Order: sequence, then structure tokens, then C-alpha cells
Amino acid sequence: MNIYDLNHFFPHSNSFRIVYYHLVTPEKKSYHFDSIGIDNFKSQINFFKKRYNIIPLSEALERFRLGKSLDNYLSITTDDGFSENYTYLAQILEEENISATFFLIGSCIDNKDLMWRNKLIYIINEDKISLHKSLPQLLEKFSLKKPNKKESLLTWSLKWPMSQKEEIINFLWNNTKLEPVGIFLKKYK
Repeated sequence: MNIYDLNHFFPHSNSFRIVYYHLVTPEKKSYHFDSIGIDNFKSQINFFKKRYNIIPLSEALERFRLGKSLDNYLSITTDDGFSENYTYLAQILEEENISATFFLIGSCIDNKDLMWRNKLIYIINEDKISLHKSLPQLLEKFSLKKPNKKESLLTWSLKWPMSQKEEIINFLWNNTKLEPVGIFLKKYK
């Protein structure tokens, strides 16, 4: 989403908003999902600063608990825990004197793992041929419904049972020509 689209989503309402970011980075990598560039992020922050009182999520929760108005307030959050969010997003917010809430995936801290969706993006970008070859086995092994022809693999993956997503993506990764996940994680700290 770019800054010009934001007016469409925030027309004239004064209600509380939570804006979340997955990744702010100057360079999109082949395993990144849903990232925006630094200049775009700065433009969005400037947009928000002109229209909202930006407060930490903890303060918004406290205001809600106390029955105080949240009209015209906004909180910023980020998830997935990429180091770029600390390196770039946090630095920009600090320069602007804005607090944000960072949600991390515990199993991914210190590069122990990579979120299933980022693994899928990487496979799609790096070894689509092996991915497509392994789909019949995947459908059978996990009793999944075949994606419809107009459905992207990423969209289809949202239909996978949450309890099996890690197992499914690890099956796919292991059936590609990609290096083992452990080696990949050491290389892309």
C-alpha cells in the first residue's frame, strides 16, 4: 500500500486504528513477504502524524480499560521479527519519537527457524519447478484439496490447516533442490 491509498482506507473516521507492518527494508529479499521500502514507510509515518495521536499499544489498552476515548488515536505494530524492522523501522520511529509494539515469532529468534510463509515465498522464488513437481505428493500426504487454477500458491497455503503448516512447508522445502533450512538460516542471519 502506498501513501496515496491511505485516504481511501481512512476517510473521515476518528476511531482508533492499529497499523501493522511485516517488514520495512531498503532491499526485498527472495524470502520476504509483504515488505515496504523505507521512503514509503517514512511517508506513511508523516501521514499518520498529521492525522492521529500515535500512542503505544499498551497505552491504548489502558485507555480502553479505563473507558477513555480512543478517537483519533493510532498504534503501530510489527510482526514476524525480521532484524530489518529493528535496523530500519525502529530507527525511523525513534527519530520521530514514536513508540511501536514489536511482535516476534519465538521459534524464529536468533535464526532458529523461518516462518512457514517466508519459506514458501523463498521456494516459489528459488525453485518453482521442484515445488510444482512435489504438489501431487503433498496433496496425497496431507489430504489437501487441490488449489483452483486461478489461485496462487500463497493464497492456497492460507487454506492449509494451521496445525500442519510447518510440517507441510518443511515437506515442500525438503523436496526441492534448495540447501537444507539450517544451512540457509546460517547464511541469511
